[in-house]
Amino acid sequence: MGHLTPFLRLATKLIHHHCRVTPHPTVSLTESQFISRFLSAFPQVTQLQFHLLPLDPSTANSNDPFWLRFEAIRLSAHLLSPLLTSHSPPLDALIYDVSLISSVIPVIESLHISNYILFPSSARMFSLFSHFPNFASKAIFGDVLEVIPGFKPIPRSSIPPLPLIPDSLFANIVKEDGLPPVFAVGTLVPCEFEKGQWDEPLRWLNEHEDGSVVAVGGLVSHCGWNLVIETAWHGVTILAWPQGGDQKINAEVVEMSGVGMWEKSWGWGGKDDQMVVKGEDVGKRIREMMGKELLRVQAAQIREEARKAFGVGGNCERIFKQFVEEWK
Repeated sequence: MGHLTPFLRLATKLIHHHCRVTPHPTVSLTESQFISRFLSAFPQVTQLQFHLLPLDPSTANSNDPFWLRFEAIRLSAHLLSPLLTSHSPPLDALIYDVSLISSVIPVIESLHISNYILFPSSARMFSLFSHFPNFASKAIFGDVLEVIPGFKPIPRSSIPPLPLIPDSLFANIVKEDGLPPVFAVGTLVPCEFEKGQWDEPLRWLNEHEDGSVVAVGGLVSHCGWNLVIETAWHGVTILAWPQGGDQKINAEVVEMSGVGMWEKSWGWGGKDDQMVVKGEDVGKRIREMMGKELLRVQAAQIREEARKAFGVGGNCERIFKQFVEEWK
C-alpha cells in the first residue's frame, strides 16, 4: 500500500487535470479493494490488464508475496511493448514505480512514449537514491556519507540494509546513466475516494457517551512517508520509531523539520534487532513530545505551508501543471 496509495492519488490529480488514466493493480486483496474504490469513484478510467507470465517461486529466493509479484513483473516486462503500442487512443506517457526502473526502461526506450518514475518517499531519500552509484561502487565507505551536495551527511546506519548488499536488487536499480528530470508533484494528500477506507479501526474515537470530541495531538509512527505526509498535513507532531526501508531517512526529515522527535536508541526494528523497548520508556517519550510547545507550533506552521503549496496558485499546483504540459 505504501507505493499504491501515492500512485492512485497521483492518478486522481491527473484526472482532475482532464487526463485519461489507465492503471493496473498488483499484489494483495487490500490493494485490490483500494483500487476498486478508486475505479468506482472515477468510472471514466480504463483499466488496462497486464497479464504476467507464470513464476516458479523457487527461482525468486523468497516467500514474500510482494517479492514474488515484483519478480513476476520484472520477468514479464518485455510484454509491455505490445500492450502499450496496441492501446487506443495511443498513450502519451507511462508512469511507473521507482523499483521497476531497470526492468521497464529498456522495454520502452524504442516506443517514443514519455516516461516518468514515481518516487514515493522524501526528497532526502531521493537524493540518497540518485547519488547511490557515487558510493555503491566502492567496496568500503565510512560511517557517514557526505556525497550529496547541499545535504547534511547521512549516517550509514540510516541507509536501508538491502542497497548495501553488493549486486542486490536495490543496489542495481539505479545505473550510472542517471535519472530523468525531477518534478516535485507532491504533496499527494488523501483523496475523497479514500474516505471510509480506514474508519473501522478508529470507530471507537466517536463512541464517547458524554459526546466529547477526541483530537489527535501526537502520533507514534514508523515513519512511512505516506503517514509522515498525512500527519504533517494535519499539523500533528510525530514520535518517530522507524522499522525498516527508508524510514530512518524519513525520521531524520521529521526531526530536522522540527515537526517531531526521534529516539535513536530504540533500534532499527525487524527480526535481526533484538532490542526490547519498555512501555514506560515509550510513555516517557510520548509525554515529552506532548509537552513541547515548540513542536506543536512548528507542526502548525508546516501544516499551513503545505496547504499553501497545495492550493490554487501554490508551488505544487504550478509544478504539476508544468509536468502535465510536457506531454499534453
